[in-house]
Amino acid sequence: MIPARPRSALLAAAALAALTGCAAVDTLFGDPPPPVCPRVGVVPDAERVTRFRPGPGRDILDIRHTAEIVAVRSVCDSDFAKDGSGVTTMALAVTVAVERGPADADRRGTLAYFVATPQFYPRPEGRQTFEMAFAFEGNLGRIEVTDDPIEITLPFSAEQTGRDFEIVVGFSLTPEELAHNRSQRPADRAR
Repeated sequence: MIPARPRSALLAAAALAALTGCAAVDTLFGDPPPPVCPRVGVVPDAERVTRFRPGPGRDILDIRHTAEIVAVRSVCDSDFAKDGSGVTTMALAVTVAVERGPADADRRGTLAYFVATPQFYPRPEGRQTFEMAFAFEGNLGRIEVTDDPIEITLPFSAEQTGRDFEIVVGFSLTPEELAHNRSQRPADRAR
């Protein structure tokens, strides 16, 4: 006769082995692996924007505000058809750090940014522009603002996965703002 404690340990070990076996079967016949999300990146020349007050001045005293994209968070889910094609739906949220400059009298503003999928550009769904509002409350000189998540839907063929797509984000810049960004780059990035 087996003592009570070793018997319960033996039963626990048998139950664990059975559960492990079920997990292996689930892996073979269960749900497909999680989707491979598209790569998400920020366009280097469009990751910042400096807004100046109207007029010809472009020194530090003329800055209304500067902003930088500090995070882009995303999650995705895929639906597959029997032939392997499908759709990936992605939710993406952009976070921006905004700093007041000496010429900021309004304490508020808006920033326009784009979300693009190069594989679909120049079709309209290949690039969309969004605006986010910000306001400096109290005596704050720097804030972070996260825009409402946006949803992106990417169709793919049986031969494609999320790895075959890229999502890029950046500020919508005027030619003058882009030139300013490029003039501020460190020399080693300019090459």
